Formats: sequence, C-alpha cells, structure tokens
Amino acid sequence: MRDLGWQVSGVEYDAQCVAQAKGVDLDVIYGSLHDLNATDTSIDAIVASHTIEHVPDPIKFFSEAYRILSPNGNLVLSTPNGLSLGARLFNEYWRGLEVPRHLAIQNARSLYKLAKDNGFREIEIFGTHHSGFILQQSFERKFGLKISRKQNWVTLFFNVAGVVIALMNRTWSDE
Repeated sequence: MRDLGWQVSGVEYDAQCVAQAKGVDLDVIYGSLHDLNATDTSIDAIVASHTIEHVPDPIKFFSEAYRILSPNGNLVLSTPNGLSLGARLFNEYWRGLEVPRHLAIQNARSLYKLAKDNGFREIEIFGTHHSGFILQQSFERKFGLKISRKQNWVTLFFNVAGVVIALMNRTWSDE
C-alpha cells in the first residue's frame, strides 16, 4: 500500500514481528490499535489480517477502529471462521483453533454483532477462497499425516475444495 502512495503504519502484539518489520523499514509499533494514538476520524483504512483472534478485547478493538476511521473509511478483517465447514468436520484438529495463540474464534454472526454494536453501519461479511491451506493442515492433523507441499496435486485438491466450499455458501469458508 505504501508503494501506491498511502501513508502506512502498523501495530503488532508480537515484539519479534515488530523488529522484523522495522528491519525492512516499516513503521510498526508494539501494542494495540489504541496505542497508535490516532485522532478521531483520521484513518482511511484498517487492514487486520488474522488479527482479531489474537486480540484480548475484541469490543475495544472494534470501538477504537470505529473512532479512528474516517466517515468513508474501511475496516477489512480476515480471521478463522469458527462455524466453517472445516471447523465442523475437523473439530479439535481444525487448524483455525491454534490454542493458546488464538484467544477467541469469531464467525460471521459474532463479527457482524461486534461491528454493529460499535457503530459500523455498512457491514459486508464474506468468506474467502483461501481456505484450502487450512483444510489441508486440518486433514494432516486429524490423520497424523505430513503431506509434502511438493505434491502439487494434493495441494491443488485442497485449494479447489476451499474455493468450492466458499462458492457453495460464503459462511462455510475457513476464513
């Protein structure tokens, strides 16, 4: 985004990730969204890719996001979907759980409620077509396998399965 002319800043809960980001000249601070100390309506976009499941207080996150986003700003999240088909099929072997790193697993309903309860009005929730990797890792965990990433046909199978699942019902996707 920086290469497209955006002024980009980041926050990260993991100190090692902050150090790596700073090592490649990214403006990243350690802490939460609140630690950005952004003024009201001063941010045009917040991208939180696989973040909300690590946040100790999702309500506070959504509240702060709403406060600092400009009136036409966007909050874009991706997170494991606790009500996905993969979560239901693989149960405790589902890759999205990642206990104890993931503090709370959301789903479309809970994300919608968090957004609505914190002021967001135009809310669009959909699954991605990127759940093949999560499906493959869940399958490997459940059956005690380690499938080589070089076996392209297996990876292709799980990637196609992820796309088909997302197309069948957007709430069935693993993220």
